[in-house]
This record gives sequence, structure tokens and C-alpha cells, in this order.
Amino acid sequence: MLELDHLIVFLPGPDRCAGLDRVAAADLVLDRGIRHVGQGTRNRRIVFPDSYVELLWVDSPAEARASGLRFEERCDGRARPFGVVLRGRAPEHPGFVTYAVPAGPTLRVLDDPAAPFLAVHEAADLDPLRPARRMDPEVVNAATGIAHAEIVGAGAGAALGIAGALRGVSFADGEPALRLALRGRSGSLVLRPG
Repeated sequence: MLELDHLIVFLPGPDRCAGLDRVAAADLVLDRGIRHVGQGTRNRRIVFPDSYVELLWVDSPAEARASGLRFEERCDGRARPFGVVLRGRAPEHPGFVTYAVPAGPTLRVLDDPAAPFLAVHEAADLDPLRPARRMDPEVVNAATGIAHAEIVGAGAGAALGIAGALRGVSFADGEPALRLALRGRSGSLVLRPG
């Protein structure tokens, strides 16, 4: 079984994301984020009990290039600016490679620039991986969660191995955006890189 761990919006720089004003208007907490040492990136997150949205940008191009993840290409628009990270067992697909996050978990990664970045944190027990169990409770938006996420502008190869296996995430053509329908909130939250 696969579960959504988090969605990534790759940005050209800190907080260069259209729609951030709606985060505050929806009474959601946007955390201060962390720096990914050895990966060359920094983030901010909208955290829910079971999943989160990560806004990510490159803050050390040399480290980012050395990681081999091509996050620079995603942040500057040369590759699809979205990612999907799952918990569970990676589907059978010849393109998956193993990546050890510096000072973090080992993931199975499928990195096709024509599709969203896809990673799977493989684990038998998924409960300890939920954000409510591993993140500061002060930043968890406990009263809501992601009911549905639509990744727009995802590219033809977007659903590689996950479309039928993952409920609550869909892909569409169009201008790049992440559309979120949130439980307990009316309307949607739309985030766009740039």
C-alpha cells in the first residue's frame, strides 16, 4: 500500500510561490523550514497530521549538483516543478534508484525531468513516518488535511506506477500549479512556482 507523505513545489528562490497569501488567509501555519545539509536545498512546509506540502528551493548550487537529484533543474524551470513523496512499497519500475538522504532516510527515487519527481520512503510500519508523529506539534495544522491534490502541468509521464495506487492525487495538463482541496476548508488552495 502507498500513502502520500508529502508534495513538493520546487521554487526558483525563497518564498517565490504564488498563492502563499492564501495560506495565511486559510488560517494555516507555514513553518520556518529546514536546510537540507548535503542536498543543497532549503524548505518551508504546510504540515498536516498525515502529510505536508513542501516549498523547496536550492540554496547551495554546488551541494545540489553533487546530490545527483537535479533539483536545480526543477527549481529553475528546466524540469517539472513538482514532486510526490510516498510511504510504503515502491512499485515495480525499472527507473527507480536508491538515494540516501544526507542524515536522513533511504528512498527509492524515480527522477524523470518530464514528470514530477517521485520518491518512496519504504517502510513496513508507516505510522511513525506520519508528520504528526515526527514533527513539532506547533507547526502541524491539526484541524485539517489534504482531501485531494491535483498537480497541473505534470507532463505525460506523471503517473508512472502510482496513478491507480494512490488515492487523493491526480495529474492534469495546463499551467503548472498545485491545487489542494483541504478537509475542513471551503475552496481550494492553489500554489504556483515563481
